[in-house]
Amino acid sequence: DAGFVRGWDMETGAELWETDGTVSGTVQVKNINPGAANASPREMVAFGGQMWFVANDAGGAELWHTDGTDAGTQKLEVNPSESIGSNPYNLRVAGDRLYFIADGGDGAGSELWATDGTPEGTVRVKVGDKVVTSVLLCGECDYCKRYPNLPNLCAGLGVYGLIEDDAEHHNNGW
Repeated sequence: DAGFVRGWDMETGAELWETDGTVSGTVQVKNINPGAANASPREMVAFGGQMWFVANDAGGAELWHTDGTDAGTQKLEVNPSESIGSNPYNLRVAGDRLYFIADGGDGAGSELWATDGTPEGTVRVKVGDKVVTSVLLCGECDYCKRYPNLPNLCAGLGVYGLIEDDAEHHNNGW
């Protein structure tokens, strides 16, 4: 069985590699940030039959996915700006969605996003008109840790979010 890792060489820098644990079975998947610039792939998580991860390209940090081939390694743009990446982080799979925090490039800052793996299915997560700003998987939230034997708030979705801090909600969970 092969796995994905961040590998490095002098010609391409830190890029996405696949390995079976042997030298001969370790190959670069794609040079995401061309030349010796580092893509520094990180936060790798399996979702939808592919490996999803964050990597830097010339425009900054973005969300990527791969099937293990150069052609099958694609960016899923959250921030359409060509000069600033969306800087996604905290990738978490829950049900049939991948959740992550990212900057949509519209001046709103970091917010919770969800994707089904398609550009059309990549959306900001909102509760009413409030934007969710943080995410934890069920079992990781304060409520689940405090009351492990009770049905938890996040059991329905598999995630627990925190809405933006305001006078009405005071950064309460949903």
